[in-house]
Amino acid sequence: MLCALGQPEPAAVLLGSADSLVGTPIGWWRESLDKTWADLLEMLGAQQLATLAARGAALSPVDAVAYLHAHTDLLTTPRLNRRMRLTR
Repeated sequence: MLCALGQPEPAAVLLGSADSLVGTPIGWWRESLDKTWADLLEMLGAQQLATLAARGAALSPVDAVAYLHAHTDLLTTPRLNRRMRLTR
């Protein structure tokens, strides 16, 4: 969601965290993650993506949740809510 909202940096950190905490996804989940990784690679470049994903992988589960909460305000601002409705 953050990636689609133009927030690739926090998306990369959280994806790196999830990748380190969760087993190998399968099926549609794997396809969705592969697409998100590819989108992030295009937006950020390989070096920045690797750096941000490593930062996320180093987070404890508690810290990953705190990081997520710190970035959820991006999803609740009126400007972004209007954008989400327009793109649905």
